Amino acid sequence: MGFKKILVLLCAIISVLVLLAGCSANGSGKSQNGLQITDMSTALGAVGDSLDKTKFSYTMTVYNKDNEDVYITWVEPILGENVRKRLISSELKVDVEQTVSANESIEIKGEIILDTKGMSKQQVMELEPFITGIKVSSEKIIDFDWIEKKKE
Repeated sequence: MGFKKILVLLCAIISVLVLLAGCSANGSGKSQNGLQITDMSTALGAVGDSLDKTKFSYTMTVYNKDNEDVYITWVEPILGENVRKRLISSELKVDVEQTVSANESIEIKGEIILDTKGMSKQQVMELEPFITGIKVSSEKIIDFDWIEKKKE
């Protein structure tokens, strides 16, 4: 494996580790390494004709306030404790495979299926918070400034 490939891989791993802390999903605009959740909308609904399952759908806007592009591989919502206990969905990760340009944003949509057998609508609403944050897997290339300085 060449030095350049190892370097890119190392940078990607470091970026993922730093971004695993996630971003706040409460709309407060907290950010992690230039990525910021600027908006999030949610909805609850039935799954088909079943009253025993509820679908929690979400759409979040991820803004890159950094001056460099960031490639997002996937995101995974971090669920509230009450929601985790009723989770039916086996896969929470949402494949994004998209570059968020500097000072631009993208929308990410996902859904979670919950076991709500025997629960009233009010009891389902009381499961909040449904999502407390997100994990982000991304890649970012970091150029070496000293290479340009050596040429001068």
